Amino acid sequence: MARCRLVHQPLDRVSATFAYVYDERLAERKFQRDIARLEADLAGFGIGGRIARLSLFRKAKDTIEDFQRDGIRHLVVVGDDETLLRMMWFLPDLNMSIGFVPLIGSSIIAPFLGIKNVKSAVHALTGRLTASFDVGKVGDRHFFTKVVIPDTRAELEIDGKFKLRPTEGGTITITNLGEGSASDGVLNVSVSVGAAVKRFPWSKPEQNIQTYLPLTNGQVHSEEPVTLEVDGQALQGTSFKISVIPNKVRFLVGKGRKVG
Repeated sequence: MARCRLVHQPLDRVSATFAYVYDERLAERKFQRDIARLEADLAGFGIGGRIARLSLFRKAKDTIEDFQRDGIRHLVVVGDDETLLRMMWFLPDLNMSIGFVPLIGSSIIAPFLGIKNVKSAVHALTGRLTASFDVGKVGDRHFFTKVVIPDTRAELEIDGKFKLRPTEGGTITITNLGEGSASDGVLNVSVSVGAAVKRFPWSKPEQNIQTYLPLTNGQVHSEEPVTLEVDGQALQGTSFKISVIPNKVRFLVGKGRKVG
């Protein structure tokens, strides 16, 4: 988990409704110019706000809940996909709109939100246009992108109707953001079996996809402990409930966001 350190700004430059959470990597010198430009743009549009800087401890959730109690309505994550996904286990439970500024490297999530770059991210914040999306849930932990159970013989029960178990130690993937829509009220299950193969010498390895099914409520069972990759974070155990919660999280999005 992560911890936040608050950075106070003069009141005349602070919006009463915005707060920003910075990835700890943004403290590096190479990002100073990008941060200065971003903060100048935010101040120019009147949406500067309180800032918390992540560090490698466990107080991020407490700090963000303090923001909510203080009346902050828009929480903006500044960093990359990993920064955002590290906090998705608790963000959907907050009564706040989530903004995203992809300041570190490339992003898969940003284009989905109608954000092309830092400039368009700022425009999305100023526009205050929101869209609600489904989230998945593993036990009491939310996820936004997917759950991956690699190289497993675990059994997945789907909606009390089907039971899937890779016969060759394949991979089970349960996707929210990816195939289909993150607003359709279902998760998408795929099971790949066997080793990855190349169709042509120059192509990327492809796994054999055996099954593709929708899921709203499911259960993972395993005789031995398995590791689930939940939004890229490891979770271990032998039994997990998995479900989808429609329209659970609200994001600030760009006007050009594509549906689906």
